[in-house]
Amino acid sequence: MVLAERVAAGYHLPLPSLRVQVVPHAISNVTKAVAAEMMARFQTSVKEAIFAKLEDNIASTVAQADVLMGAALQHIEHDGDEETAAELYRSRGWLDGLPIVLPTAARVERMLGALAPQRLRVLGHVAPKGAVLTLESLAVNAVMAGCAPAYFPAVVAAARSVLDPRFNLLTTSTTTNAASPLFIACGPIAGQIGIQGGNDLLGSYHRANITIGRAIRLVMIAVGEARPNDGDMATQGHGAKVGVCITESESPWEPLHVELGCDASESAIVALSACAQFNILDFGSRNADDLLDTVARTMAVPGLQNAQTSGGPIILFGIEHARILANAGLSKADVKRRLFEQARIPISSFGRDTVEDIIKVRRPQWGLAERNPSRMIPVADEIDEITILVGGGEGQHSVLMPTFHTPRPVLAKVGKDGLGG
Repeated sequence: MVLAERVAAGYHLPLPSLRVQVVPHAISNVTKAVAAEMMARFQTSVKEAIFAKLEDNIASTVAQADVLMGAALQHIEHDGDEETAAELYRSRGWLDGLPIVLPTAARVERMLGALAPQRLRVLGHVAPKGAVLTLESLAVNAVMAGCAPAYFPAVVAAARSVLDPRFNLLTTSTTTNAASPLFIACGPIAGQIGIQGGNDLLGSYHRANITIGRAIRLVMIAVGEARPNDGDMATQGHGAKVGVCITESESPWEPLHVELGCDASESAIVALSACAQFNILDFGSRNADDLLDTVARTMAVPGLQNAQTSGGPIILFGIEHARILANAGLSKADVKRRLFEQARIPISSFGRDTVEDIIKVRRPQWGLAERNPSRMIPVADEIDEITILVGGGEGQHSVLMPTFHTPRPVLAKVGKDGLGG
């Protein structure tokens, strides 16, 4: 109900006009008989919600945009130090749990730089509230996150990538899953502003890596109003929700943005909705076959997000593991194909209800009408839904990250004008 109120308020849909029906969570965990009884109980009111005409007092699209524009950013004048300001912002639900840099007018102006004349340009609507994100409000959050002004073109591209409908920010913001945006900086921009792809690239040490991602997380909190139990319904969450933007390092294969159709000289930010990470340890393998067997077996587990609900996982290969594969003559496409073929799970590994109610519904192409214990299903629907990255320092580690409702990476170019143009 809280989430319905959040979305309705953001899009100026008065709740009396919305036929909201609240059912116990999670309906996927109840028996078919209980679910059928529950649906029968709400059938009449649900039909009314679908077919009845909404009241005429819903704002027009133009008026809606005007109101949202006015609500996108608040200018606050106050006395006191940064700690006092932070407590004020925190009391209004605008912050994460970390200290901030106070977004003074001068700091926001420096962050905007050449984009200052376009400060009111709308980049899109931020779910779940649906409030618009302007360049100025993005700059405010970038300042608070601790970004340097040089990072702002990357922050803008990161925002554009998650606001792209293909990313489906609403599901990432509101899911019970441990999902959050993962940004990959590609091309010259990474080196120009110091985004790191070596040791501890997923950690908290590198300023650009963590603050660019944090700027977007603050936007999700402050503009989108995705907060724990109040829009953000993550059961446990995970550490990367603070924010992370990485780059590839010493990859023996073509960079991700080239794989996605860009020229190597172009700069881009690529976004995926990534779930909690799992470290893949393999100190012993000296050949590609053994290493891929380890990785595939690690991927092929019944609890993997993608195994049950479609899409494909991310494998961030450590440099040493990537060298073993490349030295064996394997291209990135070869590695994807091998993992797609090898990382398969027998249907007998899933509970009967999971097969009937989840996999058959969300992955029907794998022909699960008949429960055959020997049938094997891959952890991705298609080969190219597996994303291969290379990064980190020396050490025989790789990382598995399931994805959530973004089966393909979403790319936004970083242009000379800072907006992709």
